[in-house]
Amino acid sequence: MVSLLITLSKSIMKVRGIFLFALLISATAGCSLLNSNDGLSDKLVGTWEQKAFENTEGNIKGVFEHDFEDIDTYELALAHYDLEDNFLGYRYFETGSYSLKGNKLVRKPAEVFSSENQELYSTIDELKASGVNRGNPDKMEYRTEFSNANTTVTLYFECPPNALCTEPPVLKKVLSGPDIF
Repeated sequence: MVSLLITLSKSIMKVRGIFLFALLISATAGCSLLNSNDGLSDKLVGTWEQKAFENTEGNIKGVFEHDFEDIDTYELALAHYDLEDNFLGYRYFETGSYSLKGNKLVRKPAEVFSSENQELYSTIDELKASGVNRGNPDKMEYRTEFSNANTTVTLYFECPPNALCTEPPVLKKVLSGPDIF
C-alpha cells in the first residue's frame, strides 16, 4: 500500500512537472508572439529619403528626409537641392511619435514648422525660429510594405476626399550618407 502511494505520488509529480514545463513553454512562446512586432520597428529605425519633386526648369528638387528613432519618435524635413545636389535649404520640419504594429504605421505629429513665403532656411533651427508653427495635424496611418532587403518601404494610405493623390510614398533607407535623388 505504501509503495502504491509512493508510485502514485511520483506519477502525480511527473504529470505536474510536465504540466509546469508545458505551461512555461507556452508562456515563453506567448511572450515572443506578443513582442513579435518589436522586430518590425527595428526595420524602420534609421534615416530614409523620399523624392518629393523635381523641377528641371527651376533647377530645384525636394527630398523628404525621414529619421525614425528607436524610441518611437521621428523627425521629417523637406530639404531642397539644386539639380547638381547642392543643398539650398529647408522649407518644412515635423517631429512626433510613431508606432508600427504588423504592417500598420501610425505617425502622430507633435510639432510642424513650415516656411510661410517659400523662403528656404539653411538650418532646421532657423526654420523653427521663424515662428511659423502649423500646430498638430491629425495622425497619419499607413500600410507598410518593405522590400529590397528592408532598404525600401512603400507607405500606402487612404487618399482624403477631394485630394489629388497620385502614388504612395516610397522611402529608401540611407545606408551611407545622403543619397539625393
